[in-house]
Amino acid sequence: MNEPRDRSQPTLAVTSTPDRRERPSWVALEHNGSLDGLRAIAVGLVVFFHAGVPFLPAGFVGVDVFFVLSGFLITSLIVREVWSTRRLDLVGFWARRARRLLPAALLVLAVTAIAYAVVAPAIDVANNRASFPAAALYVSNWVFADQAVDYFATGAAKSPVLHYWSLSIEEQFYLVWPLLSLAIFLLAFRRSRRALSFVAVLAIASFGYAIYLAGIDPDVAYFSTFTRAWQLLAGALVALLVLAPAISGRALPAWLRPAASVAAPVALFAIVFSASSAFPGTELFGQRATLASSTIATIATAVLVAAVWWLPGLAGTRWLATTPMQWIGRLSYGIYLWHWPIIVIGGLAGYLSWHWSVNTAIVVVTSTVLAAVTYVFVEQPVRRINLRSRKRVVSILVVLLTAAGVVAAGTWSFLRPPAQIAAVVDQLAADQQKEAIGEQTAGSSTGAKVLLVGDSHAGFWQPAFAELADEQGWQLKSVVRAACPWAIVQTLSRRTSAPVPCAEELTDPALNIARNFRPDVTILVSRSIQFQAIALPDGRVVEEPDEEWLQAMRDGATEFIDQLLQYSAQVVLVEPTPETTKPMVRCVTSQSRPDCDRRAVHVGAHEQIVEFYTALDESNPRITSVSLDEVVCPDGRCPALVGEVLTFRDKHHLTTEYASLLIADVDVILRDRGIALDEPAARSDVSARDVPGDRR
Repeated sequence: MNEPRDRSQPTLAVTSTPDRRERPSWVALEHNGSLDGLRAIAVGLVVFFHAGVPFLPAGFVGVDVFFVLSGFLITSLIVREVWSTRRLDLVGFWARRARRLLPAALLVLAVTAIAYAVVAPAIDVANNRASFPAAALYVSNWVFADQAVDYFATGAAKSPVLHYWSLSIEEQFYLVWPLLSLAIFLLAFRRSRRALSFVAVLAIASFGYAIYLAGIDPDVAYFSTFTRAWQLLAGALVALLVLAPAISGRALPAWLRPAASVAAPVALFAIVFSASSAFPGTELFGQRATLASSTIATIATAVLVAAVWWLPGLAGTRWLATTPMQWIGRLSYGIYLWHWPIIVIGGLAGYLSWHWSVNTAIVVVTSTVLAAVTYVFVEQPVRRINLRSRKRVVSILVVLLTAAGVVAAGTWSFLRPPAQIAAVVDQLAADQQKEAIGEQTAGSSTGAKVLLVGDSHAGFWQPAFAELADEQGWQLKSVVRAACPWAIVQTLSRRTSAPVPCAEELTDPALNIARNFRPDVTILVSRSIQFQAIALPDGRVVEEPDEEWLQAMRDGATEFIDQLLQYSAQVVLVEPTPETTKPMVRCVTSQSRPDCDRRAVHVGAHEQIVEFYTALDESNPRITSVSLDEVVCPDGRCPALVGEVLTFRDKHHLTTEYASLLIADVDVILRDRGIALDEPAARSDVSARDVPGDRR
């Protein structure tokens, strides 16, 4: 039974031979209140997630909802114009997008830069300086991807404009999609199936790339325009589906209302469910858990948008069009812009040190008030600027793009660090730890053979050992994988609890290299061996300080060493190095420059691991356990600076420059223990490469 048409329902009828002077009825994009309500849901999920609401651990899917909505609305505008006029006013399109988005975004960016410079530690301002001009120019997603920013990290000093990554993707879409869609829609003029096929192929290609990249580089996959395009294209597909009946003049099928009545509320539930702690994403999808939540939210949003646009009066979703929901939806852009700077800057200023519920209330109220002010005094006045004349269209576009350039240059200049801080930032930027990850070869092509294996702590030693190999004339091969102990165990990510492929990326490659390389000395380094969670063969997860965890880690370490000793003459176990309770970099870069040295500490099951190393040392002459505590932090005190060299880049990673300063002392310690890296092992010492007995 057909419902009476209300004003919010799109007109589907089209005359077969419209007057050339009149635009077809389906060309006008009417307001749909339910979509405003959906925007309110989306921004609420994002704000609650960022504010730390514990039962919405995947609230980031609100961004996925925005992507689908953007793809739908922008494609609807483009299709209506192209299929009614066979042309597209690109300059006008870009001017309208700039008028809608740039004023508020640039205002928030400028205010945030000023506030951040006032309250943030100087080193954080210097490290995050580049994100401001990148946000103004809408390329911040690529900057964050290049910096390998972990969007979900909890301890890092995040940029207060990190959330501009999604706006960057949308703006890039608005720049490229009109050109691409113009070609597609003209080739498939008024043939919705052909146009759907073209867009679907692009969406499938993007989704396939997202699956692939999520498995090998999840940080880049999260920020990449190419892995996100499918979500915007999903909205484009919905736009084509929605417009097809109107363009062809067909009535909606009778079965659509009962189907939509069921599908719409189910889709709305699926969006919230994918964001909630009830969704078993990590357990089911492992490293691709983020993509799993996003996929469900994207598909559900596409279904919901189609349903409420075709049939806006559905009982299960009618509440989306209520006045409060529409009001929040209209403010959603401003709320999104303001909420993240409030969280970052408010946290630095000490205003968000309460329980998560209080913090969330503060963030919601403050961002909503600021969004309302921005909407009334910035967004609305700019939107009322008439763009009917070509001269004004071009002028507005030029003015707004110039403003973006001015804000980009202005924030870059305003946030320039003092020389003292710039020197530290440059030193950190020149640090070679990233280059050490993976499999590396260094030193001479002849001489003694040394193999270095371990996690990121092996990474900061690798350049120093490479320098020593060049100096002394021996060969170095290294296998480094962050967050992987060299013990043969199934470790789990501390962020997602998903399995980490340490066997594939560390222990298996290390054993293969040892089998062919036949090292005289193998050096094993790991911090994560003290605390990394382990999945047992029976599926149970054990963590430090559980006794089962300790036994599993011991067994895995013994298994790896037993296999390694079949190929390596000697094995050196480097005991985990000291750490500090707070990073010293912020202290070093403060204006007052107080005493920044910190007390040395150890984490996790350090004592038990060292006891285990010592027992192996005492039971087998081919195993040597070495402590570097006195070299790294003499007398239990970690220096912040040695001369002008920064020692720690955070609480536990040494800088590679500091490691290079220490490598001569490390060489002395090894020689004192009978390990000379530049001397090949006597063949008689290693002729019987038998596996030692059980030392557990």
